[in-house]
Amino acid sequence: MKYLVLTALLIPAVVFAQSRDKLNPSQLAVKELKLGIEKTARSEIKLPFEKIKIIDSRYDTSKIGYITLGSFFSSKTRFFKKMVLQDGTGNAIENYYNEYYTGSFTKNGFELLIVLKRFWISGDARSNSKRVELTNAAKTNDNVYCKLEYYIGKDGKFLPVKRVDSIIGVSDDFRKLNDIGAFEDDEKIVKKTVSFLTYTLRGLIEFLDYSNAIKQFDGQAKKTLQEIHEFNERMNKIPVLQDNTIKKGVYLSFDEFKNNRPSIIEFQEKKMRYKTINKIHFVFSLR
Repeated sequence: MKYLVLTALLIPAVVFAQSRDKLNPSQLAVKELKLGIEKTARSEIKLPFEKIKIIDSRYDTSKIGYITLGSFFSSKTRFFKKMVLQDGTGNAIENYYNEYYTGSFTKNGFELLIVLKRFWISGDARSNSKRVELTNAAKTNDNVYCKLEYYIGKDGKFLPVKRVDSIIGVSDDFRKLNDIGAFEDDEKIVKKTVSFLTYTLRGLIEFLDYSNAIKQFDGQAKKTLQEIHEFNERMNKIPVLQDNTIKKGVYLSFDEFKNNRPSIIEFQEKKMRYKTINKIHFVFSLR
């Protein structure tokens, strides 16, 4: 009987802990990934600049996604981990690029600047018709959500070249080559995640033709590095991102949400029955 009482007392604590873990990703452990260089770029790849610089301008620079490692029966704080890159995202990607393309650069004083606005690794999100629970595909982190801005720079001046806002997925050839699957040991999962990440990073450099930007550089309007930094900082300083909490209420426009100022702050939620489906009915009190 004592054991039964003890079990009953522990159940609420376990449920509470699981709920807390699920709602608070900051409690998760960290898995650090290293972008190692096993070989340099092919000799036929030539880039019309002498180095690559990365600015990590994401609002949250603390991670690049989540990864599942360990036993399925582990607690959520052990089963799910935050992915980070060794030395920080911006530094890690910049060092990888400059080492990998060391034989491809052209010594001409130009540099390629890439600003990261979004860079996130996650699972399958191909369905637009229904809610996708990405944690169900967490062992197959096969999409990189990226928003990047490219500049060609020289002598402290930078010419905007390209903005990329896309989802990059694993190709069938890459999947077959790396035998990507959902049920594998931790070492394979980490290795394949890094392999896909470096494969994606190389593609983000090699798909563009920079020669036209180099030719037109002198005759086009350019920005200073300080202006680029100020613009990025201004984009991340909207009120809803700066406030500690999101105010409870009903937001009737994006501007209201952006400024964290809901126009309806007094309301009640009531369940209404329509045929066999229960829906939530909001009763608003306008001021």
